[in-house]
Amino acid sequence: MITNIRKHVAIFLIIIVIWSANMPSAAAKPEEMETNSPIGVRRTNQEEPTMAELSTLGYTGESKSSYASLKDRVQQFQLDYGLPPTGLADRITRDYINRALLKRRIVFDAMHYLRVPYVWGGQSPSGFDCSGFVYYMLKKHNIPVNRTTSQIMFTWGEPVERSKLQEGDLVFFRTTKQKPVSHVGIYLGDHRFISATASEGIAIDSLKSSYWGQRYVGARRVY
Repeated sequence: MITNIRKHVAIFLIIIVIWSANMPSAAAKPEEMETNSPIGVRRTNQEEPTMAELSTLGYTGESKSSYASLKDRVQQFQLDYGLPPTGLADRITRDYINRALLKRRIVFDAMHYLRVPYVWGGQSPSGFDCSGFVYYMLKKHNIPVNRTTSQIMFTWGEPVERSKLQEGDLVFFRTTKQKPVSHVGIYLGDHRFISATASEGIAIDSLKSSYWGQRYVGARRVY
């Protein structure tokens, strides 16, 4: 009798050991797995929003494969922003994506101020001058800048070629002979920019127009 009991206990313990060995580890929760995996490799749930983020920025990809499409989008973004086109969303690329998303929000927010009147020295929704409008928009979205002139703003950040302009870049113009830089606006994409003008207040204009095209002097990427 005792021998049979011992055999049953031994079999029971073996079953428990085998069952335990096949149970998934508590540390291997799906939402915690592969959180450091770069985009371009198999994605986790935490990486899924990146597809939507890149679509928001206009990167739609061309491949039929979802994984390849995501890599294509990242590569195109990296090319546009002067990053190594690896197709992998490393820390630097993620930082650039986050900055681009913030500047897109600035661009959309700026539209709410169309036709606000021009006020020399103005930096509030009751009236703006060109540098005051740029200062207000950047400050509103928590980009730390000082209130200054368009000429000083032209020394901020890094220069951007006209062919490489992206939403949220600052574009500069010479509208008077007395100063090398006298006007600044926020680039909207598709050759358009928004700025505070003396004639129309906050307005959208084109870099291709005969007036602004001849007076364009350069662009800077501040954030």
